[in-house]
Amino acid sequence: MGEAAALYTELVVREDLLQLFGFTTMLEKEWHKLLTSVQGVGAKVSMAILGTLGPEGIGRSIALGDSAAVRKSPGVGPKLAQRIVLELKDKAPSIMAMGASLTVDTGPVVIEADAAPPQSPPNRARPLG
Repeated sequence: MGEAAALYTELVVREDLLQLFGFTTMLEKEWHKLLTSVQGVGAKVSMAILGTLGPEGIGRSIALGDSAAVRKSPGVGPKLAQRIVLELKDKAPSIMAMGASLTVDTGPVVIEADAAPPQSPPNRARPLG
C-alpha cells in the first residue's frame, strides 16, 4: 500500500473482442506470448498454465520434457501438454535466460505521513427545474 507498482499488459484484439491481460513481471508476459504461439493455446489456457506452474515451473517443465506437470493446468489435456513441451523446447531457453532481469526498478517512493488526502473537485452539477 502506498508503494509504486509496475503492471505489464498484453492486449488481444479480435474482430469482436478486446481483452487486456495484466502481469506482475515481464517474464510472465513473455511466457504468455510464447505459450499462445502454440496451436491450441489461447489466452485463457496460457493464464491457467501460468497460474498453475508460474514462470519458473513452466521453464522447468519444458526443460525436463515434463508434460505431466503442464497437464495439471485446467483446460490442458495430454495431447496439448505434449505439444506445448515439444514446440517450446527450442524457444523456451531464451525466455528462461531472461529470468529476473525482466523487471523494472520503480525506485524509492516517498510518502509524507502528514500529507492530507487529495480533495475531490466540487460537484458543479445543478438540479434542473
